[in-house]
Amino acid sequence: MPVYTDSSCNVHFQTLKDADFDVRLLPVDYSSACKTPAPPGIIGQCLKLAEFHAGRLDGEAVVLSNIVADVRPRIKRLADSNYVGNAVLLKVVASPLDLLLKECSPKILAAVACNIRRAVDGLDERYCKQIGHLINKNPSGHVYANMQVTTVNNAFVVTNHTRFGYYDSDFGSGLPVLVRPAFLVFENDFVIMPARPGQDGYELAFTVVPKVVKNMMESEYWKYIY
Repeated sequence: MPVYTDSSCNVHFQTLKDADFDVRLLPVDYSSACKTPAPPGIIGQCLKLAEFHAGRLDGEAVVLSNIVADVRPRIKRLADSNYVGNAVLLKVVASPLDLLLKECSPKILAAVACNIRRAVDGLDERYCKQIGHLINKNPSGHVYANMQVTTVNNAFVVTNHTRFGYYDSDFGSGLPVLVRPAFLVFENDFVIMPARPGQDGYELAFTVVPKVVKNMMESEYWKYIY
């Protein structure tokens, strides 16, 4: 599977496979892949698709839209490196849906970036180190507790990992903050990432149960992309 990876990635994907999850990574060029004109904004299109498919999940589904902020610029020796390891400390920043559904203009991007700046303002190097030391002392206990609190079984999560060059200080160095999408908490995860260097379009990575995959494959849109 062509994805930025590390030695732990295979374990995670193997776990998902054993649990009968379907994991796919799709490079998509939206200028040529769609039969009909795409609605304004790549994020808006993916959110609409997510809402449609979330409605096909069992129970009352919830659609969450998040942007993962990168704290690397606040840590010495990592700010200017090409480090693409897991985020040191994950900070999820939620933005209003109506804002994300609009075409991405410099004004809208500035508003989202300002929101992220406020969210990560307190993540200085000392704070991140303290969190790191805490996790290192008891990693299994920390991860288990975090997953118990955040696990949601009826959510379809849409996460935007795309990067904008003139907001490097907020969004990272142009590569995904995570070497793999964080599929360990949610069963239904849809991640938008920039294409790897030298390729156009976006990479869409999602993990859903086979029932949802079957429903998606009945859609002409997804048949055409596959």
